[in-house]
Amino acid sequence: MKRKLCYGLFLIMLLFVASCNNNKDTAGEAFSIAAAPEARKCTSNDQCKLGTFCEFPPGLCGGKGECVRVPIECSGEEEPVCGCDKYTYLNDCYRKMQKMPKLFDGSCQTSESLKLEKPQNKYNLFDTLKDVWPEQITKNELAVLLADEHIVLPVSPTDISPGIPKVAITQSLLFPQTTGMFTFEQDDGENTGFYLNLDGDYKLYNYSFSFATPVDYKDGTPLLGAPLAFQHTKFIITGAYVTPAQNLDSVTLVDGLDIWLSQMQDFTYQGHDIMVASVANGQCAVNVDGNLQWITNYETRDFNGYLVTLLDVEDGKQKRCYLALGGREIRLRNNQEVEINQYEVDGSLVTFSMLQTGRWSKLFLTYEPQDDIYLPTGSSFVDPIFGAWKLVYQGHNENDQIIEFSRETANRALLSFKDTGHSVEIPYFYDLQSNSVKLGRDNDEQLLLPGECLSQGTGIEGTMMLYTIEQGESHVLEISDIDTANNLVDITDLTYGVTYEDKSFVPGQITTIVLGSLGPLKLLLNSTYLSFYPTYGSGPIISGESMWLQFNDTVLRFDELNASEAGESSIVAGLSYDLADSKIIIEQPALVPGSFAWYESYEDSDTVEAVTKKGTHLVYDLEEQGSLVVNHAHDEITAEVYLASIDWTPSLP
Repeated sequence: MKRKLCYGLFLIMLLFVASCNNNKDTAGEAFSIAAAPEARKCTSNDQCKLGTFCEFPPGLCGGKGECVRVPIECSGEEEPVCGCDKYTYLNDCYRKMQKMPKLFDGSCQTSESLKLEKPQNKYNLFDTLKDVWPEQITKNELAVLLADEHIVLPVSPTDISPGIPKVAITQSLLFPQTTGMFTFEQDDGENTGFYLNLDGDYKLYNYSFSFATPVDYKDGTPLLGAPLAFQHTKFIITGAYVTPAQNLDSVTLVDGLDIWLSQMQDFTYQGHDIMVASVANGQCAVNVDGNLQWITNYETRDFNGYLVTLLDVEDGKQKRCYLALGGREIRLRNNQEVEINQYEVDGSLVTFSMLQTGRWSKLFLTYEPQDDIYLPTGSSFVDPIFGAWKLVYQGHNENDQIIEFSRETANRALLSFKDTGHSVEIPYFYDLQSNSVKLGRDNDEQLLLPGECLSQGTGIEGTMMLYTIEQGESHVLEISDIDTANNLVDITDLTYGVTYEDKSFVPGQITTIVLGSLGPLKLLLNSTYLSFYPTYGSGPIISGESMWLQFNDTVLRFDELNASEAGESSIVAGLSYDLADSKIIIEQPALVPGSFAWYESYEDSDTVEAVTKKGTHLVYDLEEQGSLVVNHAHDEITAEVYLASIDWTPSLP
């Protein structure tokens, strides 16, 4: 008899172990003794029994599936899985607990961005967000962040019964006022540079979501426990207050990891040790890192800065608590500021729209910064309410033509023009005999402009010429050697470093010398005389895309061209010699026509900066009067501004 009893107990133990093994799932699923249900064919969760859901082969989010059990417990192991709702789940077990078919292993690809510009309407200097994007932004522009979402009412977190209404939600974002200006200086006139300015006097954005069918809220009870998703974030409603006049006054939401934890189950998440120590009378005693607190249904408790909310309780044979871990508690109050974890978001405003008494149709949120915000290049503004998106100022187009006028020594200066793949340098020097500033390195190495001539008793070797080719590109040429016995001359292109040797000329006559791809050069020369005739261009001009640079011994003039709607400006700077300080002076530029203000580059700076409407950027050494830098965009200067999901990272140029 004892042998038979022992043998029977042995078989029971084997069956118990087999049952345990059959109920242990893959990544993240903890031990469970529930028997696996029979595989039942299905096309939706409605066709499956209580405690099961319709699972499809990975990657197939519909069609024919099988009813599989919903896990009772899951671990906190992080092995991300992407669900068919495009949300990332902690692990595969947690996905099953949420009754969501699998799209693929790994995190969902949610990163996205919208460049805020339109064809023929780029983000120009002094434009605002409204100028470049006046329309509402919807799922058509941000398919994930502003996707159609839903609310489920009424709801039981344990199991959603067949026929429960799922109400669709549409979302939109709008920049309604003149803020987000692409600007140059800050209001205090200091810390100059290019910024995206979010003005503290204007609303930054309007956000709204609308229910496809107005939601009945009655006394607020139908909203409790309802899952609500927007801005690609899942929330659960834990509170709703309705006024005696039946107006919806406030809604409280929580996010975070919503998961069932069994009594005494060890669970580690976000670096915290979490355990349900006891379940009794519809309450749960939760221990977080040694801090034990009792929580009632829909209550949020603070465990030393870590929030835990109780969403539901099972207090029968299976003692479990449905918790939201590590999230935020957000309270939306009609016609008041948003409150997050009991702190108000200054500048926010909530408005509930009721189609009729007892029926909630829309939510409106607006935000206005309390102070001016200046975003420098490479920085971003994160929405302070839900934190799901950001405005990114990536900088402005850098395809510039750079003109730099600098004093090299007390008696020498250099004018340089740099464009893509091309650079020209024009030297200046102070001539003591004439008490004036001249073009060239010194009296023996002067620079001639088209149409000028020079008689030099010491010889013309070293004399330079500003030569413009047929395509408009400027070069500085130098008479590097002259052989009067054989009437041969060597001419060096200082711009490209190429020397054209042994070119024939006829003394006393205008001679056309062909310099390879540069084209013909007309000269009249001998050993002590040089006359330089214009070929394709006349006058002291360097031309670039949408600009002219004109200069002589005493004046530098820069002209913007084809500036279209941005307007055109000319910048004029003088060049002189300060006898008291014995040095060349570059005078502070003036703008013709119109005016612009100079600002210190930063507090107590020796340099000042300015910018024209078209975006030409000037930096001037006010203290030493020794340098002027002009940055001119090839076309119009434009900002790179993006509206992006919080996980978006700009690509490197």
